[in-house]
Amino acid sequence: MRNRDILNRIKWIVLLINFFLKIFGKKLNYIFFKGVKNFPGKTGILLRFVTIKNCTSYCGWNVCLKKGVIIKNPYQLSIGNNVSINENCFLDALGGIEIGNDVSIAHDVSIISFEHVYDNLNIPIKDQGLKSKKIKINDNVWVAAKAVLLAGTVINSGAIIGASAVVTKSCEKNTIYGGIPAKAIKKRGEEQ
Repeated sequence: MRNRDILNRIKWIVLLINFFLKIFGKKLNYIFFKGVKNFPGKTGILLRFVTIKNCTSYCGWNVCLKKGVIIKNPYQLSIGNNVSINENCFLDALGGIEIGNDVSIAHDVSIISFEHVYDNLNIPIKDQGLKSKKIKINDNVWVAAKAVLLAGTVINSGAIIGASAVVTKSCEKNTIYGGIPAKAIKKRGEEQ
């Protein structure tokens, strides 16, 4: 049984805890989420799910957030159904992150929806501000270990992002990407 499927076995408990935590509002639920980010086992998965469900713009059902996941600006984050985000992932939704249904995100993935402004040579880069750009991950996507998705990218349905790939541009449907920067390797279903 996959970890996210445990939520189905105890659905009434999850719904009860979720209803209770909703009373505290988005900001307190986010504080709770940060407090349980390293809580182990199935209890940790349950606690991370019910707290993040109450502080994102949308969170579907059967979402498994493993130990060590860091989420910044969760109010701009939308997560579909049947999503797994594995250990030590980093998501900053400042510019908005939308994750579809049936998405698997492996360990140590970074998803960053903003970039630094750096055009003015007379001002230090750190003082030029940020430019927000939404990231969209469509349904049925697998993002492999240590990949990086940068601001403004769209990962279309059925795409696979290879391990350690750095995605700087949008990715086509049912295509496997790899490398730095990520490039199309082949269409899924094609012979080698």
